[in-house]
Amino acid sequence: MKTIFTTKSLSRYIKNNILSSGFISTRKLSRGLPKFHLNPVVSFTDPKEQKESIFKICKDRSFVYRWINKNNGKDYLGSTSNAKSRLSQYFDFKTLSIFNMPIYKAILKYGHSNFIFEVVEFCEPENAIQREQYYLDQFDFDYNVLEKANSLYGFKHSEETLEKFQGRQNALGFNHSLETLEKLRDAQTGKTHSPEALDKMREQWAIRKLDINPSVEDSSNLVNSRKKLRVH
Repeated sequence: MKTIFTTKSLSRYIKNNILSSGFISTRKLSRGLPKFHLNPVVSFTDPKEQKESIFKICKDRSFVYRWINKNNGKDYLGSTSNAKSRLSQYFDFKTLSIFNMPIYKAILKYGHSNFIFEVVEFCEPENAIQREQYYLDQFDFDYNVLEKANSLYGFKHSEETLEKFQGRQNALGFNHSLETLEKLRDAQTGKTHSPEALDKMREQWAIRKLDINPSVEDSSNLVNSRKKLRVH
């Protein structure tokens, strides 16, 4: 019996089986680099109370930002070209609970008032990732788990997480062994794909899963339906 995923059910599968199951694992966070010490453009010492000001100042702008835990000094560096969407995630407790990321867990544990939110620099949208990478190359950040901005370079699943994935069907119904999972991770580390290439892969995966040979028109509709699903 074949399983056919709709856009909603596929999104639900990803959240329930991947993002909430130890998907973000750990690497050695300290690479021997210095701690960040540069002055920010703007700093908010109580994000909970200053939430409105944060959104007002940062709305519709692109920037590199940093969260600093007041209790232990640990920090996280990130960037965004869509401030409203990104900031909303940090202040949405459901999002913080679903995604297994160290910075999200820390905010849930200590609360927004026990953090400082800084805008390191404002930049053009197309330069946000590049500027984030610049700081990642220069400094160590305790809550960051990836060495490369906006990629999986430096990411590694824990053995426990890989065991959970072993034999499990992915969203399109295919099983992977532990060895295969490791090979896939190694093969894809650091790789990026254009939006066109991603759409083509989605189409091919869906055709393979559904065992169909669609017309050109059907293929186009299939691709368009999958463009609606985006995981940020």
